[in-house]
Amino acid sequence: MKLVVLSADRTLASGYAANLGDSFLTDALVQALSEEGATVEAVDFGGRRREGYGARRSVSGFSGLARTIGSADAVVIGGGTLLQDDVGGRVGGLPRLMAVTSLLGWLLRTPVVFFGVGCDPVHRRVPRSLLRAALWRRRVWARDEQSMQRCSGLGVAAASLSLGSDVSLLLADEIAAMRGGDGPNHGVVALAKADSEGLTHPAVLEAVARWGSLVFVQMFQDESVGDASTLSRPARNGFARVTDGLSWREAAAVVAGADVVIASRMHALYLALMAGTPAIPVGDLAKVRSFAREFGLSEPMEAADAMKSDPRVGDSAALDVAVARACTALRELMDVLRSSVRS
Repeated sequence: MKLVVLSADRTLASGYAANLGDSFLTDALVQALSEEGATVEAVDFGGRRREGYGARRSVSGFSGLARTIGSADAVVIGGGTLLQDDVGGRVGGLPRLMAVTSLLGWLLRTPVVFFGVGCDPVHRRVPRSLLRAALWRRRVWARDEQSMQRCSGLGVAAASLSLGSDVSLLLADEIAAMRGGDGPNHGVVALAKADSEGLTHPAVLEAVARWGSLVFVQMFQDESVGDASTLSRPARNGFARVTDGLSWREAAAVVAGADVVIASRMHALYLALMAGTPAIPVGDLAKVRSFAREFGLSEPMEAADAMKSDPRVGDSAALDVAVARACTALRELMDVLRSSVRS
């Protein structure tokens, strides 16, 4: 069975992943499906991925996407928060990509499913209509209960909607094996650029005094608009290192060896959870609040406050439940795909 995975992952001109969280999710899904016996290709609308950083199939434009979908037995869209209005006042982005992919699936008679996807609140009429069209009569495994409720609000029938989990949890054993493996004591900060902007030099110095040194891990590492691009110069100078050009596994090793992770980036928090690294969530995103509640972390706060707060280790029992849910969802997915291909 030949499967195509479509996600938000894309490659920069430098050959590195733009978003390490998306790269992590995509590799986790590709690996899990491959271990189930499928031949899997992951779509990339960006540049050519560096050797050893996760193989991708470069696709350009509508015709390239159509050829890729037409060559597959099925398309798996996942994971991450793919059901969101990600382009502000414009039309396009993820809602258009989801709708076009689903439409091509119908036209080319290629089954399309959504697996481990998050769904943010979507209020604008056109993006909401595009997502409703994308999800029409599609099988969906939502990442969490809030996403499940929002998918239902977008018209997904109860019989077609299941509770899954974050796709990254399919690699929980690999991440757990990295614990404590990155040298001297240090703290990790992994903030989205909107949260980095409010980080002050005194707050950084206070955290350095507490944790020994700080590494800023850019989960979004596009040169011009990366996560560290909004740091003030004094705040940036307080970090021992600001990462750039990492693979997600290299970032995972830094997180797993840390004493604390202060993050608004969702998959820095997931890496900390799986590695058993104490964490402090930051920001006001709905998905980060849901994560904090599910895994017993403090309520998300402002970045400057987080630098002087006490971290918590995520709830291991809740993690076990979430991992089991991810594995169950994967088995259900494979049953659906095998049935769809046979029919």
